[in-house]
Amino acid sequence: MENIARFRPWRLGHLNLFVSDVEQSAAFYRDICGFREVFREPGISMIFMSNGSSHHDVGLMEISPAERVGRDGHVQVKPGAGKTPGLNHLGLEMPTEVDLVKAYRRAKAQGVAISRTTDHQMSHSVYVTDLNGHTLEFYADVVDDWMEFYAAHRGELISGHWEPESGTPLEKTKSGPRLPYYRSASSILAGRNTSFAGLPVKDLQSSLSYYQDVVGMEVLHIDAASQIAVVGNKDRNRGDICLVERAVFPASRLLFGGVRLHQGVDAIQAVRSLAARKVQAAAVGSADAMAIIMLDPDGIPLVLTTSTATELFKAHGRHVVQEIERLSS
Repeated sequence: MENIARFRPWRLGHLNLFVSDVEQSAAFYRDICGFREVFREPGISMIFMSNGSSHHDVGLMEISPAERVGRDGHVQVKPGAGKTPGLNHLGLEMPTEVDLVKAYRRAKAQGVAISRTTDHQMSHSVYVTDLNGHTLEFYADVVDDWMEFYAAHRGELISGHWEPESGTPLEKTKSGPRLPYYRSASSILAGRNTSFAGLPVKDLQSSLSYYQDVVGMEVLHIDAASQIAVVGNKDRNRGDICLVERAVFPASRLLFGGVRLHQGVDAIQAVRSLAARKVQAAAVGSADAMAIIMLDPDGIPLVLTTSTATELFKAHGRHVVQEIERLSS
């Protein structure tokens, strides 16, 4: 395709969701999935949760008919969006701000539509909308310690407009702290970090072209019979986005969020414990590539596994998608 921008992010850093009740969802992602709350923006009804991988593994924004306005009048959610639970955006991390600005320039030169550019103060972002209407955020961290940044800005609106062509972009990677990952001692599941996500697409082949030429990801696995593909960064062996061809999209516009679990989780016992809490869940796969599939309070599917997305979908991709559809029906 003509729009060859190739942002080439090195990983999926976070999943950002619209939710019907932000407190209820935060409690679920804490008590069930094992994520910690790290920051709040009350002005836009937003809660960030992280286990150390990034400034947020999961962002939760409460739905509203109004636009969400950040610092200095910067519109983060336009009127008409964010009125129902589901995907807000996927956050894709770039190696450096220099890489982000260069990709932004390529995208502009090739006519790729830019939705907005945002200064989150701890990171800078470029937002685009893919062929199927899914919002992708390409971001680069610009501070040494996002936990210190959060501590200094408690309760504030942190996001405003960013002009990518102003100033000199940072050449150094700024993405700490990252390890060790926090492990909850009280949650049912020991979530480690948000690692991948599944998106519905109308036509798999055209979407693969877009994700290669514009997003800059490579095809790591494809199941042509089931119309499922995993794309990511081959150099880092990361399969971050699963594209699944579907004639009808779920209302959430997200097939699933993917969470890597800490080792040692007993999937069968976890499903029993989830059932006792009235959480719809099932286990799929075998010992070498097993996943727990469950629905969050808004019915958004989550896939939790100790495997990589590529490993899981090579072994059980069709069954994972079928189980998601069964639980969601």
